[in-house]
Amino acid sequence: MFELRFFVLPKFPELFPTSRKGRVFFLKYSLQGNKNTVKLFTRKQKWRGDSMINITMKLDRNHEVWKWLESQENKLMNAGHVGTHIDVYKKSNVPIEYFKTKGILIDCTNYDLDEEIGLEVLKGVEIEGEEDIFIIFKTNIQSKYAYGSEIYVNQHHELSWELINFLLDKKVCFIGIDCAGIRRGKEHFQADIKSEENKTYIIENLDLSKLNLKTGDQFHVYTMWIENPFATGLSTRVLADV
Repeated sequence: MFELRFFVLPKFPELFPTSRKGRVFFLKYSLQGNKNTVKLFTRKQKWRGDSMINITMKLDRNHEVWKWLESQENKLMNAGHVGTHIDVYKKSNVPIEYFKTKGILIDCTNYDLDEEIGLEVLKGVEIEGEEDIFIIFKTNIQSKYAYGSEIYVNQHHELSWELINFLLDKKVCFIGIDCAGIRRGKEHFQADIKSEENKTYIIENLDLSKLNLKTGDQFHVYTMWIENPFATGLSTRVLADV
């Protein structure tokens, strides 16, 4: 994807409606699979984020998870693990450079819950080690099982260790998924800690229902988190610019 900024003079009103002083336009070109798209923005439109998709899980104030949080002794610690968040069990600092990354979608919607998502899912996908990469796995589990339900929490999809290790070797910035984790049970923490030690962070509970892309499609991702030196989970907002 690339972006071109250009200035249109008032003497070309038949091309673009402008003010007397002219107007700055932004031309964005993106390639997604075999589809080319071109979008034209004014500065105002660009600022509004017309192409942004919020892939952060939205929880209304009546959701059962808030009652659970209220019952917890350490509310501050547990609040960081509600909804979309980054796990930081080693309490490391997420590099500020990870704010903007190149997202790559991996469609895993054809996998059953009892079927590990393996290295084969990356067939045909190029991951360049020198780039800031955010790999996003879409399983669509949220369309069948509600956030916080038994199956969602304890029987969600899993990435194989082979796949996890491959991504760590590629030094990706983030591994994101629309599940409660990339492994289950005790291995949930093991996977998060191993990733964090390699400066790769796991982002759980993304809402990918509106991210209608194919495996290998690329886009910009903007990730924002709230720093907390005492927390093991950081509340996170994630926006995809497609």
